[in-house]
Amino acid sequence: MHSGPYAVGIDIGGTKIAVAAVDPDGRLERLTRLPTAATSLDDLAEAAARAADGLDVVGVGVGICELVDDGRVGSHASIAWDEEDLAEALGPVVLEADVRAAALAEARVGAGRPFPTFLYVTVGTGISHCLVVDGEPVRGAHGAAQLAGSGAVTFACPHCGERVRISAEDAASGAALARGAATEQAAETLASFIALLVNVLDPHALVVGGGLGTAAGAYWETLVRSVREHVWAEHARDLPVLQAALGADSGVVGAGLLAVRAAETEEVR
Repeated sequence: MHSGPYAVGIDIGGTKIAVAAVDPDGRLERLTRLPTAATSLDDLAEAAARAADGLDVVGVGVGICELVDDGRVGSHASIAWDEEDLAEALGPVVLEADVRAAALAEARVGAGRPFPTFLYVTVGTGISHCLVVDGEPVRGAHGAAQLAGSGAVTFACPHCGERVRISAEDAASGAALARGAATEQAAETLASFIALLVNVLDPHALVVGGGLGTAAGAYWETLVRSVREHVWAEHARDLPVLQAALGADSGVVGAGLLAVRAAETEEVR
């Protein structure tokens, strides 16, 4: 076991919560997973205490599947807790959107490390994205530069004229598959949303994380093929399309790294 210092990393997702001790190199110890719906703040605090027990812990980092701007929770689409609830349960925390925490981990110790810029997309219960520039996740003006999955597009069907309003999460997330969406059709739909971001942002690489995004099989194979088909610039179609090197652990690793960095710069709130 690494001698420290450690941070406690907590990744709060729509279905699962991951809690672990994280060292400065992104290694995990004492990883615990909890079901989100059945976990209280007291349960979360107990899991964090177990992860920290006997270690030199410098702080607690939390990634949450909501909008976060300057350490404040800006939405409650999946999780009712806000920054005050988390601080009361856990003490001082470094709080960030889960997708940006995961993107930071992939930039520091994962698949995004070689690239000056990359687009990170997480696909699980929900879908989010993050542009990373020179190792730093981009928040945007309001902490909302992550809504590739939630933001809907509206159009009229050219054949029947019916008005359609749909988001990537409606058609291509883990929740959509659970409702019966066809796997390959879901992947093709998500690919068109991702390729639109590639067309707009022109990153050096695409890194896909999350439980569904890092799974092998038809979803991934269809996603990669269809992303390339939807990228407009022919010379950009061969951009690296990679699965997250840290797999489903990117979020908890990134949350811990945020706390380690904050402790180093004395920015813990």
